[in-house]
Formats: sequence, C-alpha cells, structure tokens
Amino acid sequence: MNRRVSNVLLIAAVLVASGALVSAIWRYGGPDIFAKRLEPIRPAVEASAPDPDDLPNTFAASQPIMSPKPGDPPGYTRIPAPSVEAGPRRVGIQIGHWQTDNVPPELRRLEIQTGTSWGQYTEVGVTQDIAVRVGDLLESHGYIVDYLPTTVPQGYLADVFIALHMDGDGTGENSGFKMAHGSRRGPYEEQLLDDVKAEYGAATGLDYDQLHVSRAMLGYYAFSWQRFRSATSPFTPSVILEMGYLSNDGDRDLAVNHGDVLARGIANGIERFLSEVPSTELFSKDLLLPPTRPAFPSASPSPSATP
Repeated sequence: MNRRVSNVLLIAAVLVASGALVSAIWRYGGPDIFAKRLEPIRPAVEASAPDPDDLPNTFAASQPIMSPKPGDPPGYTRIPAPSVEAGPRRVGIQIGHWQTDNVPPELRRLEIQTGTSWGQYTEVGVTQDIAVRVGDLLESHGYIVDYLPTTVPQGYLADVFIALHMDGDGTGENSGFKMAHGSRRGPYEEQLLDDVKAEYGAATGLDYDQLHVSRAMLGYYAFSWQRFRSATSPFTPSVILEMGYLSNDGDRDLAVNHGDVLARGIANGIERFLSEVPSTELFSKDLLLPPTRPAFPSASPSPSATP
C-alpha cells in the first residue's frame, strides 16, 4: 500500500473515531459543548437576588401586585393579567440540573446538585437528549420552544413549563414516573399534570409512582414565584416530571435506547393540554391567590382566576 493511500485511510479512521466521541459526549452528558444546539434562554437574574434563608417574602420585586378590589377576601393577593401578544404558543422545557454552575446566589444550594447517574449515564445527558426530541416534535407543529437551564428567567411566561428529570434510588428496585405542581398559582396546573401523566403513561407503559412524590417536588423552586426570582410566572402552567429511574434497568433502557417514546408521550401530553386551554383562558384574567400556606403544601385544588 503506497504512503498516500495509507495517509487517507488514517485520516478517515480519525474522523470516524472523532464522530463516535462527539456522539458519546452528547449521549452521556459530558462537557456542555452542545449548548448552541439547545439555545437556552439566558436568564436575567440580579446578582443581589435574595437568599432563601431570608424569610420575608420578596415576590413583590418579581411579580406586579394589585391593590385589593372591593369584595376580595382578606389576605388574598391579586395579580394583574399579563399583556400577551398574539402569535405561536410557547413551551419552556427545563433540563434538570443543567448549568448548575451558573446559578444566582438565591439558588446557590443547587450548585452541588448535579443530578443522579448510573454507570456511564448521567441525568443531564439523558434528559438533554429527550428534551431536544420533545422540542423537535413541538416545533414541527408550530410551537415556540425554550430550553431552560437550572436558572429560570425571572417571572418566565409561557403557555406551558415542564421540568424534566430522571430519578435514582441507588438500588435499582424502584420503577415508574412521578409528577407534581406547586400551589398559589393559576387554575390549570392540575390539568396540565393530568394530561401529561395520561399521555406519558400510555406511551411508555411505566407505572405512576405516587408513593415517592416528594416534598421537594411539591415545593420545587421553579414554582415558588413568591420566594424566588428564578421562577415561572404564576400564570404559566408548570409541572415537574421525573421520567423514570436511571438506576432501574428497565427504566434506563427505555430512556437511553427509546428516547423517542418518552418524548412522544411528553409532547402528546403538552399538545393535549394546549388544545384544551387556549391562551385567552391562561392570560386574560387576574389571579386571586389565597394567603401563604405552611411549607410544602399538598398539590390539592389550585386557586382560581377571577375577572
């Protein structure tokens, strides 16, 4: 074999190996060199954001609060309906634990919470892959998709917000998916949860793991607009979805090798919700929210919107 042919074959082998390496980095959540593909919203959060240990509420700085109207119950908070321009509907997909090294002071406790892992698989890597698949499906149907890191843009306003995560129990025994939404928010949180739950369960065949829905899920910071600036608007229907257990062989195989199945279930649930609830219903009425409840309230009835 002459030297020119040998050199060509060597270069080809290097290119093939490089392609495999890039694919592996993307799949398993290595260095975040694919941030441009995901095009995250860059949150504008002040460096002087309040510390979560500061007990007095700071929500007045991040949400406009109206004076009570005649007939409003004592202690209730009235939030004016936002001004929303007509156009394609918007979906925010948060990739759990993505860019925890770039959070504001109020979220500093999350810096070390980089997510679960099992062998060569990381929560961030698997979740990134599924998030992009969900986004591609939604964009193909005309929706605008924002890929969000750990830091949520202050008062993020969209037709849907969904935080995607993978769980782990350290043993491989637990299986299934879990969901939760917050309290003191708009009236459509439960409907979004139910729609995604139904479609995701049907698509994946996974059981719903109600037993392990935690207080941390119910009190997820991105729902807590009254406590954190890095949170969604109370007008934005918002849920968290633990898509399965990375520590479980069956759940992991489904997420890693059949990500399109998970993505289809999530996208179907979101589109089902959007078909049921128009933007005019989400954003046309003030919210009248009850007084603050004790820490980590249950996800029972959501507050109602009022004219």
